[in-house]
This record gives sequence, C-alpha cells and structure tokens, in this order.
Amino acid sequence: MTHPDLSPPARWSDVSSPEALVSAVYDVLSGRANEPRDWGRFRTLYAPGALLVPVRVAPDGSAVPDVCTVDRFIETRTVYLSAADFYETGTSYEEQRFGPVASVISGYESRRDPGEPPFAVGTNCIHCYFDGVRWWTTHVTWQSLVAPAAETKV
Repeated sequence: MTHPDLSPPARWSDVSSPEALVSAVYDVLSGRANEPRDWGRFRTLYAPGALLVPVRVAPDGSAVPDVCTVDRFIETRTVYLSAADFYETGTSYEEQRFGPVASVISGYESRRDPGEPPFAVGTNCIHCYFDGVRWWTTHVTWQSLVAPAAETKV
C-alpha cells in the first residue's frame, strides 16, 4: 500500500513504534486552550482511511459509537480543545504483536491542569501496523468515564 506524501513529514520519534504513536497522540492533544494543536503532526500518525471511534453510553445503557475520520475528529476536537485546557496522559500500556500488526490497550487520564486530579479516565484500543519503514495507526476505539474522584466533587 502506498501512502500519500505527508506535509509535514512524520517525526521518526513519533512513528518508530506503537508506543511512540500513542505517546505522540497524547502529546498533540495536550495543552492550554489558547494553544493551537499541531494537527499536521497528528495526521502523520494515521494511515489513509484510519478511523477514530469514541463510544458513549446512552441513557438506556446502550453503547453508541461516533465513527470519525481523522479530519472529522480534528474538526470536532478543535472546538472542544480551544474552550478549555486539556491534558491527557497514559496510565497503562499493553501491546500484542503478530508480525507487522500490533494491538495496544492504553489506559489514560484527562486533566485540566497537569497538577490536578483527573476529571476523566478511559482506555484506548489501538490497532496499527508496520510497513517496513514506520508504524501507522489504522483504528482507535475508546470510552471516557468521569473519574471516580471527580464524581465526589461539588
């Protein structure tokens, strides 16, 4: 499979391993509300046709996926991330590989300030592959929940 020329090109430190891909995503998403995110860098982490799928729980308890292309994710998250400070950090990492394919489970916490308790926690399920040169993300599914400590705040 050939990939389009990326502008800017991917940073080797972002695409050298599945763990590097995950760390780069957390890095791009994190920052102050008035700091524009590096969406060009974000795009370099994903293969053409990649999907990002946040799953929400409806009032009736059913799971509702919101299937996004990379561009739709950027469009919707730009509004959210420009409204409030947001920092996301990994809390756990588990990887399984079979040849050039890897599946990663990455736990995370979301905060408004790096020194504050998290307001949300979640798990990213990430699928990626190695093309012989670099790693590409093809699919991410996740669900965020209100952090237990945040539920007790008034």
